Parts: sequence; structure tokens; C-alpha cells
Amino acid sequence: MNNNHFLKSKIILLSVAIILFNFPFSLHAQTKLSREKATSLIKEKIRPELAEYNYGIVAKLPKFQYDEETPLLEKAGLIKVNFIKDLPHYSDIQGQKVLVSSDMLYEVLLTEEGRKYLIKEQSLKSNDPENVVKGTFKLSDMEFKGIVYIQDMPQKGGAIVKFKISRKKTPFWILNTTPTSRALNRSFEADEQEVSVLIRKTDAGWIL
Repeated sequence: MNNNHFLKSKIILLSVAIILFNFPFSLHAQTKLSREKATSLIKEKIRPELAEYNYGIVAKLPKFQYDEETPLLEKAGLIKVNFIKDLPHYSDIQGQKVLVSSDMLYEVLLTEEGRKYLIKEQSLKSNDPENVVKGTFKLSDMEFKGIVYIQDMPQKGGAIVKFKISRKKTPFWILNTTPTSRALNRSFEADEQEVSVLIRKTDAGWIL
């Protein structure tokens, strides 16, 4: 009787030891970042690429000097430019009226095609006779193309996720093709790219 009781006690203790030994591994499996969770978090953060461009009644230098964007947008059929008048600027020098510079006043209108990519617009404070509107336009839509790998990084409190993303450009992508835009490296050029992010583990769960 005592031997049976002792044997049962040993079996129970052994079972408890096995459960406790396996518990950290099962807990790790439960808290490990899954591809499905990573995909969901990344997709929530993906947004279209945007850029701003001013239009309306605007003053510009003759022949759009130093304006790289307006001629390209007009050529693409996204805006229509109408010349209104010259805007000479005079200064009184020793009692004489002297021409020191000259602008041209234009009406820059969005075409029907251009308005398709307008996200929002805002009227700006302008000097008479200008009436400038700042528009925000969609340059591209970004599409998630899948997870490349997930690497646990306990020392950083989470996991590094590399994923593929692709870009579908709109006609307003032309704003990123000017020499100045390229020099500033405003956006990567490739239509597809691999991107790495850190997804952190918190008490509330995984966050990006």
C-alpha cells in the first residue's frame, strides 16, 4: 500500500516537472510574432505617397525660370496655364522710377485629369493680385507584397520583419522626376523594394 502511494507520488512529481520544463517553450511559441500578425500590422501602416503643389492665380518668373514642376505638369495634361499679365516691379532711385525685376501673373488650373489625384486643397494667404491654393496630390499607391523573413530580436524588445512593397505610380509622380527632387532623394525610385521594420512586443501585444 505504501509502495503504491510512493509510486503514484513520484509519477505526479515527474508529470509536474515535465509540464514546468515545457512551459517556457510553449509560452515562447505563443508570444512569437506570426507572419499573419506582422502582415496585419504592416498593412495598417501603408499609405499612399503624397506631394504638394501650388496653383490658382500665381506670380512666376518669365518662362517659369526656377520652376521645374509647372511645365512638366502642363505637358502631362494635369494643369492648364493661362497668362494674365506682366507684373513689373519698380524702385525709386534718385527720384527716378527704375524697373528692378519682373514677374508674370498666371492662372494655373487643374484639369479634369489632374483633379482625379487631388487629396485636399487649402487657400493660402497671398499678396494681391495673387490667389494661391495649396493642393496635396497622390503620387502613388503602395501595395504590400509579402513577408521575406521574421527575425526575433529579444535585445531590441521585438522582432525585425523584412517585407516586400510595390508602388503603383499616378501621373503626379512627375513631381518626383525633377532634378531638384532627385537631388533631395525624396523617394526611392524602384517600383519594388524590400523594407525592414522593428515590431515591438509590449504588455498590450505587438505594435509597429
